[in-house]
Amino acid sequence: MNKRRADRHDWDVVVARFWAKVDRSAGSSECWPYMGQRDRDGYGIVSLFDHKMRAPRFAWIVTNGPLPDATLIVLHRCDNPPCCNPDHLSLGNHADNMRDMAAKGRGANQHGRHRHKYMSL
Repeated sequence: MNKRRADRHDWDVVVARFWAKVDRSAGSSECWPYMGQRDRDGYGIVSLFDHKMRAPRFAWIVTNGPLPDATLIVLHRCDNPPCCNPDHLSLGNHADNMRDMAAKGRGANQHGRHRHKYMSL
């Protein structure tokens, strides 16, 4: 078997395993949470050969292809970290993410939450 065909088969296996860990039962307009391993922030973690990637980023790549710019990140319209529904994902940069966070009142100290333990010293 040639190397290119083997790589494509391996990729197809990784993609199939990924979608098997995404709960799409709520319907196409609802959140699709990643049910596999998650990081401390609640984002799913996908193992890709020798590399790990957050599940929403992988969902974007599988659905839309590679990110056109390395500085772009995958943003959630739904603000649900484990969600992998491509319809809930968009591309933006860090500044876009910070503007979205502030507009939705999700930032640290917006409601007295997420304060670092040394902030009150």
